[in-house]
Amino acid sequence: MGGMKDMSDTLRILHLEDNPDDVELVRKTIAAQGIEAGIVDVENRADFINALVKGGYDLVLADYTLPSFDGLSALAIARAKFPFLPFIFVSGTMGEEKAVETLKHGATDYVLKTHLTRLVPSIMRALREAEECAGRKKAQEALLDSEKRYRTIVENITDALYMHDFKGNIIDVNENACRLLRYKREELIGTNLSMIDSEVNKRLLPERMNQLLKDNSILFDGQHVRKDGSMLPVEISVKVVTREGSGIIQGFVRDISDRKKTEEEIRQRIQELEDFYDMAIGRELRMIELKEEIEKLKEELAKCQKGQG
Repeated sequence: MGGMKDMSDTLRILHLEDNPDDVELVRKTIAAQGIEAGIVDVENRADFINALVKGGYDLVLADYTLPSFDGLSALAIARAKFPFLPFIFVSGTMGEEKAVETLKHGATDYVLKTHLTRLVPSIMRALREAEECAGRKKAQEALLDSEKRYRTIVENITDALYMHDFKGNIIDVNENACRLLRYKREELIGTNLSMIDSEVNKRLLPERMNQLLKDNSILFDGQHVRKDGSMLPVEISVKVVTREGSGIIQGFVRDISDRKKTEEEIRQRIQELEDFYDMAIGRELRMIELKEEIEKLKEELAKCQKGQG
């Protein structure tokens, strides 16, 4: 089924009607409004189904009551094959109760044969609604596709990813974040960063948030608290994604336990070397002092020996 037609296009209409006079009247009503329409007329179930499955129609017009078929059955068949194809009942035997029933079953509209002046406005409204529906469906599919691509990207990022608002409320996380913190995804989403921040991080949060809002992105080292209470050293890179509403902040978090361990080992080695250096220097200074003392003693000894002579 196509979208809403331009007036220069030919409407493709499938018309279920067993009365030749009514068929002709519908054709004239549509043509009188300057609408060019290619109408396929059928009057029984078999012909309706055969025509419908070929596709390409912009809408269906159908009588409610036919000798060997009925409009509600036709509606059900059309909805099963083309859920969004506009379907308008054009009938002379439809009361208000039946009209409401057709709408409940998915009909787009109904027009009484005694009021065919409503037919073309009803057709145009049905086509417009179908176009809007198709647009929404396309947008929803695009959104779903975008969400799938986003989730694929997020889950393939090697770092942990947090999405949160300016107040620290967590909006989304990837699986790496869950593994890093040992929480399930549903345990993190909706909670606040304060649940996983160390006390140091909490104290520095206002200062860092001010810097982030000023510079739009910052990088810093910190600590997170795992579900089991253990502390985890992390490198955190955050940036503002949007400032609208409650804002969205994107944070990439990397486990730097190995780096911190290496740094600590290096610091310890430096301290050992500095201690050794200080000790060596101390010994060297002591050797110099001892040598000077020995020289003085030798001089005194020489003086004594000279005096005795």
